[in-house]
Amino acid sequence: MATSTLRNLPGHSFIFIDANIFVYGLSGQSGQCRQFLDRCLNEEVTGITLFETVNEVTHRLMVASSIQNPK
Repeated sequence: MATSTLRNLPGHSFIFIDANIFVYGLSGQSGQCRQFLDRCLNEEVTGITLFETVNEVTHRLMVASSIQNPK
């Protein structure tokens, strides 16, 4: 199966965004994921996701935050 990077996606593509893309991009773990999310923000490509994916991302980021900043 051919593989490609997120940078190589043609403009105006419709792409499903999984939780890992959000988590890695928003937490700074992957510059490529962050650039992809920026392309979505700038409407170069269209990112599509599910409500359940947003819930999972929110939960994972909250858990990561609580581990990094325990009280």
